[in-house]
Amino acid sequence: MTKLTKLIKSKGMDYARENFYFSVLEFRSMRTDDQTIIDREQYWKRVLRTCEFGYNKT
Repeated sequence: MTKLTKLIKSKGMDYARENFYFSVLEFRSMRTDDQTIIDREQYWKRVLRTCEFGYNKT
């Protein structure tokens, strides 16, 4: 279970609605190959620094 999932389970969806914003950063066709999707996800993790400051920390 991810940290974000645990947080929402413990604090509830109202907490999530009040404290998190979700945005679509890119749109890709359903026909896009898996590696391209993985590469783009890694790109956005680097740009947004979510591995350092967000819920992508290990």
